[in-house]
Amino acid sequence: MKREGISSVEQEERRFRAVKRRVYRVALIVGALILLLSWFLRAPGDMFIAYAYPPLAMVLAGLGVLSGTRAGPLEKVESAMFVIIAALVLARLFWHFHLAGPLADQIMPLAAGHYWAVAALLVGCFVLFDRFRGLAWALVVLAVAVLIAFSGIARDLVDGRVPAEVLGYLLRVHLFLVVLVALASAATVMRDRHRRILIRAEVLDQWANTDALTGLPNRRAAERVLHRRLLEAQRHGRPLSLILFDLDRFKSVNDTHGHATGDHVLEGLGRRLNGLLRESDLLARWGGEEFLIVAPETGAREAAMLAERCRIAIADEPIAGVGITGTFGVAELVSDDDVVDTLLARADAMLYEGKEGGRNRVVTAAEWSRRGSRDGG
Repeated sequence: MKREGISSVEQEERRFRAVKRRVYRVALIVGALILLLSWFLRAPGDMFIAYAYPPLAMVLAGLGVLSGTRAGPLEKVESAMFVIIAALVLARLFWHFHLAGPLADQIMPLAAGHYWAVAALLVGCFVLFDRFRGLAWALVVLAVAVLIAFSGIARDLVDGRVPAEVLGYLLRVHLFLVVLVALASAATVMRDRHRRILIRAEVLDQWANTDALTGLPNRRAAERVLHRRLLEAQRHGRPLSLILFDLDRFKSVNDTHGHATGDHVLEGLGRRLNGLLRESDLLARWGGEEFLIVAPETGAREAAMLAERCRIAIADEPIAGVGITGTFGVAELVSDDDVVDTLLARADAMLYEGKEGGRNRVVTAAEWSRRGSRDGG
């Protein structure tokens, strides 16, 4: 259904996921390029970079391509991306503490370089996952990092061979990581709360602007769209038409078939007519069994043809098992002095003329004028 002026929570979620896919694609491909650059510029004898970075770069590039398509579920891409990056960062940390040489020689590369990768991984836990999963993964990563560091210095620490300066660096770094996790967790709480508020506001706005029975925009939403379309048409000198229509003798449908059937007729009407409209047109429930179509970039003649197609679509085949007809009044924007009320009044007058003339018809202002001239003549 076309609901101009109303954005659904589902649509917002789809857009958000599409943005995430694009961000992941760029981040993963850039990450793969960084790994290849690090491999190219590696220090002599750094076996970890020499053998681990090229295959990991290929895996990240593959995930980047996959994340930009709908082939792989986004959650699985996120999980795979996190596991691979976490394994890389923690394995590199293990290399520095256990395999790369004396700790005193490694402390500056660790404090000034690799621990920033650990910090980025901790923040990434809260970016990729919700608050509780993010906090759980961050604590796991932090615990593994502490375990790697402690196991790397345990023997030297017992023997008293770890310089005080090295211990000071490690203590400050790990305290920084703890504070970072706490701050990221607090930021995630605020992020989730803000998102819940936005979703609640979106839902309330949708409820306020959507007809609960038909799912069409209601009168409030239609008036807002109509005001905007009228200003655009007057500003740019473009045509604009309104089609106001009413289901004929709808009370008898409720009296004969019951209100539940009447509701089904109104629901089915919206679904049937939406298929006849352009993306830019708006079909709204104006009230009761009365509906409004706002047709921008449309003159009276084209609007009358659209109204006739809608009239035939209603009359030719029963809706919810009930045969029914509709009467249509068409009005076109004619001057810069027109306002929403005058345009609606003309459309309503045409609808009234159609009702007086026998129902199940389309009446335009031009046709009414010609009829009045003939009657006067």
